[in-house]
Amino acid sequence: MKINKYAAQSIVDSMKEIINYDINFIDNNGVILASTDEHRIGQEHYGAKICIHNKEDLFIYSDDLYKGSKKGINMLLYFENEIIGVIGITGEPDVIDKYGRIIKKMSEILIYEDWYKTNKMKMKENVRISIEGLLLDNKSAGPSLYPENDISEKYIITIIWEKDSIDSARLDKVYNKIMSLINIDNNNYIAQFYNEIVVIISAINEDELSYLVHKIYETIKVYGTFSIGVGSSYRNEIDLKKSYDESKASLKWNSISSSSTSIAFYENLDLGLLFNNTTKTDIKIYINSITKNIPEKDIALYLELIQSYSKHNGKIKEIGEELYIHKNTVQYRLNRLYEITGYNPRNITDFVKLYLAFSMMELDD
Repeated sequence: MKINKYAAQSIVDSMKEIINYDINFIDNNGVILASTDEHRIGQEHYGAKICIHNKEDLFIYSDDLYKGSKKGINMLLYFENEIIGVIGITGEPDVIDKYGRIIKKMSEILIYEDWYKTNKMKMKENVRISIEGLLLDNKSAGPSLYPENDISEKYIITIIWEKDSIDSARLDKVYNKIMSLINIDNNNYIAQFYNEIVVIISAINEDELSYLVHKIYETIKVYGTFSIGVGSSYRNEIDLKKSYDESKASLKWNSISSSSTSIAFYENLDLGLLFNNTTKTDIKIYINSITKNIPEKDIALYLELIQSYSKHNGKIKEIGEELYIHKNTVQYRLNRLYEITGYNPRNITDFVKLYLAFSMMELDD
């Protein structure tokens, strides 16, 4: 393992704050990589070279004993049983010896933390690339997430948030909270793309999945306004694109169906299932057959009216309150919609046709 100079400098600066002696970080070639005495950076340290060659710590009692060295103690640093450098403390060896073991141990801890942080970021990016490859149907984009013989049930959970409801700091907290809930050591994965977090859950039954999804929502809702869509289960990794598309369809249908919940399972979509499996051409034909006479500028107005009518079961007073209009205006708009389209919203059969047309219109956006 090779330590970069920035990490090494951070380590020696941190250590000096503890003992107030100059500290050097020497690499495996015996060159001072970082130091609290900036004039020594880049110099060869022959005492450290001897330390590395003999594989033992070295006490130096004279500034003139080894070229590039000063009085002090030099201790080998290990990472996973491999020598990765030397940490040196400048001063009278007998005086600073009491700090030696502490500085050595703390330096090794900081090295491990730097390695873990760097590799955690690399692993996070590798998973993101692999999941992106799956979602784009591009298997070459990253390594496979599962062995070929893995046939466990796998679900895609997609989590989105309202554009301005969360900042980057809180988003990091959300990501970490979700990661702690899904147990990534059990072939579960998480990745972030723009304004969504994608989670892959495997080897879990429907009850456990439902519990997990609701647990995720209850945990993260304090950080922003979130919605969660869950796709169907698939055994093959290459089919996870279908689960992702289903999770997105769940989210879209939830947003246009006046649902009171922020969680949508694809298999529970009712009418949404019908729409998602209807061709775009058929959707456009149906929409046009119902709404062709409505002026373009009034589409949004009547869409809002029909959604509110559905939400409040036709209760005029409640519709007016939600839309901030007088109840007589509600009545007028309902009558006007009937005149324009030939479909009466107060008639259950006609209402269903209007509701389907306007819902499909949003789904087709």
